[in-house]
Amino acid sequence: TDANYGNYCMNYARYCEAAGNYTEAIEYSKKHIELCEKLEGTNSNSYIEELCNQCNVYCFLYNRSKANMKFELARNYIDSAGMIVDLLNLKTIGAYNIYNNRALSAAMFDDAESAINYSRKAIEIAKCLEGEAGRQCYFTEIVSLAGYYAGIGKDDEAIEILEKAKELDKNKDRVYVCLLHNLALSYNNLGKFQKGLEFSEQAVKLSEELAIPDTSIHLAALEGLLWSLCRTNSYDKAIPYINKG
Repeated sequence: TDANYGNYCMNYARYCEAAGNYTEAIEYSKKHIELCEKLEGTNSNSYIEELCNQCNVYCFLYNRSKANMKFELARNYIDSAGMIVDLLNLKTIGAYNIYNNRALSAAMFDDAESAINYSRKAIEIAKCLEGEAGRQCYFTEIVSLAGYYAGIGKDDEAIEILEKAKELDKNKDRVYVCLLHNLALSYNNLGKFQKGLEFSEQAVKLSEELAIPDTSIHLAALEGLLWSLCRTNSYDKAIPYINKG
């Protein structure tokens, strides 16, 4: 059926994205978008989220013009969906995804204030979600919020957010690796390279222990560690990691 094929296209697009096969990810994302429009309409969560997913893939390919085009289209639908979420006071994963995407959309258009506000709304919704899915949403959005602050040079605020989250989150998973990596970036941005090195080492170590299938996370952590080692003049220690990269 169209619905089953749509789910297949969605899942395969995400698999290709995780594997770094972005061209094929876009191909199957487009197929999923067409089926979402046919089966559910352009105001459906599935259609909106897949537009945003496709934009993410274009960003990985550094095709900024197409990414902006997709986000401009998605943004109109996201804002409409956001108004419905507010009107009904929804506290669901779908509502979380809407505000997560609104924050991402605002950041893409260099609207940091809106990105921060939408991200905080997503965090409020995530607090109401139960189980592991709720925890994942909450801490993922915490990392995103810190990134929005860091993106406008407010690394002190980013560090405060991430340090608090680090104490709360006891699950050492891929989200925790991202948290450690972002802490390292913000400390490095402030010139606190030794502190940045400390968190970069933790991020790479945990990433290797978890054998995270999303190689982009591990490579980002590895790149951060190499940068920290160079900034602390630890060139000899950097060589083994260069070989790994």
